[in-house]
Amino acid sequence: MKAGLDMQTFPIGPRRLSCGVILVLFRQQRRQIILLPGTILYAKRSQRSQTQPSPAPHIAVYHSHNIYRRRWKGADAVYQSIMWDYIVRILLFLLTIISFLPHYQQIISRNDCSGISPYYILFNLVSATHQFFLGYAYVVQFDGTMHFVHGNPRTLLDWLNFVQLTIVLLCFVTFFGLCLLCPSDQPSFHKYIATILYIIILVLYLWSQFPSFKEDRPDRGLLESLYYGVLFFYVNYFITAIGIASLLLQWRQATALSLRGLFLQAVIFPAVAISWYLFTYYDWHQEGDPKDPPGFHGWYLFVGFTAVDNAVFAVVQGILFYIAWRRGFDEGKVLGVAEAQPLLTH
Repeated sequence: MKAGLDMQTFPIGPRRLSCGVILVLFRQQRRQIILLPGTILYAKRSQRSQTQPSPAPHIAVYHSHNIYRRRWKGADAVYQSIMWDYIVRILLFLLTIISFLPHYQQIISRNDCSGISPYYILFNLVSATHQFFLGYAYVVQFDGTMHFVHGNPRTLLDWLNFVQLTIVLLCFVTFFGLCLLCPSDQPSFHKYIATILYIIILVLYLWSQFPSFKEDRPDRGLLESLYYGVLFFYVNYFITAIGIASLLLQWRQATALSLRGLFLQAVIFPAVAISWYLFTYYDWHQEGDPKDPPGFHGWYLFVGFTAVDNAVFAVVQGILFYIAWRRGFDEGKVLGVAEAQPLLTH
């Protein structure tokens, strides 16, 4: 078990609830219940000895960060806590899509993407692609229970997390496609270069899905270790860096983006970043003395890259919104008026 638990599973029949949670009821004093976040409720038998009394029964809610524990308050409280995790994640699905719609609307209504740097979108698209493929590896490819996921088989919350990564990737692919198809004031070769670069990067990520990569051969384990080792230990830093660098590519033309879209993303994506901290699992004390303080570095490399990269995107969008708003304010424009003008003229 995770969270440093070492107890034998108590052989008792589970009852499956409609939310996909397995709830095991208990009455005797010597049984404990442990709840992994949003997943499975296990009944455990405490280690008993003839000289020491058994501990009082309790329930411990271990969220991804393993920071707080909540006492048992009944099955209804557990059910509601788990359902709220699902509701929040699904709500973030919708908010993520909504935050991109103003950008789409502005480009389509004007049939023009002048001022929008294709490299700005490319950098964010590469970041979303990186998060998607590492999330896919955790949820689909890797066997067993490890970081990021909550159990094996994968839980509903794990799959909802993967859907979130998929939605963000599709939103950026759509944004990138619109900018490639619509006319722009920038030279066409910039679009070609951005497209070629993304195809090369995409092939490198898809390489792990090629049949030759999955062939049973003596060096397969070493090859996978090297491949994912590079992604986790080196590429993660690069992805965060290009997320920050995207600001430099667009800040001069911040007004080319939708003010509504920038504002929504500056507000919504901090919540998305926090959700990655809450809804993913990381064993803070897997190495060293459990009394040692948790390490941010290991969390960032294996789990927290999603939270950090989404937070970086939120900060970048917030800065771009402030720049665009100040320039629009200096020109006497009101938020949203310039965006709606092309629609009113037709």
